[in-house]
Amino acid sequence: MKLAWVTDPHLNFISNTEIKVFTKYLNDYEADGVVITGDIAEASTVVPFLGLIAKSVTKPIYFVLGNHDFYHSSIEDVRTDVNDLTRQFKHLHYLTKKEVIALTPNVGIMGHDLWYDCKSGTFMTSSFWLADFEYIQDYIDTNKTKEDIFEISKLITEPGLQHIGGLIGRVGENNCYIATYPKVLEDKSVSSLNVGEHVMAEYSLSGTNGVYAIYRVK
Repeated sequence: MKLAWVTDPHLNFISNTEIKVFTKYLNDYEADGVVITGDIAEASTVVPFLGLIAKSVTKPIYFVLGNHDFYHSSIEDVRTDVNDLTRQFKHLHYLTKKEVIALTPNVGIMGHDLWYDCKSGTFMTSSFWLADFEYIQDYIDTNKTKEDIFEISKLITEPGLQHIGGLIGRVGENNCYIATYPKVLEDKSVSSLNVGEHVMAEYSLSGTNGVYAIYRVK
């Protein structure tokens, strides 16, 4: 089983010609499926771009969303629209809304669109600030105090941690990959999942905004 992995394509910043080249490359690439780990576009364009990818790439597509995919909308609205789109394409799998999907008899994939939950580091006493707090409706609707940001971030990430934690408990002796955005499973906030040494970053990419990984449960 060979998967092609794409992260942070930000398709809203490239031309239609470049998008056609990108989707053709994905379709022609010798892989059994494609994993996309977020930042596909922004809220107004993520559904059209996912639809275009699904029409152009005939192999299974497993994906989660990143923070930019929610820009200029709310998390619930984008997730609903994206999930509705997947009903049109049997090979388009939004992992946030899925159980473990079998890739082979012994290997599965799960995932969730997660990102910074403000629990690591010194968020409450630092000047750290994300564009997310200005562009995602869930944050805009608050007074944007540090306390507000912390609570909203917790509300955003905790269901995902519970989702992944529950699925990990059902993996058993099989191997399973976890696709998420970004590398949150090394954050202290996941210690309650008791996954410990059973989860490792199998593949990772370093970028200007952090390190992204596909995890393996073994």
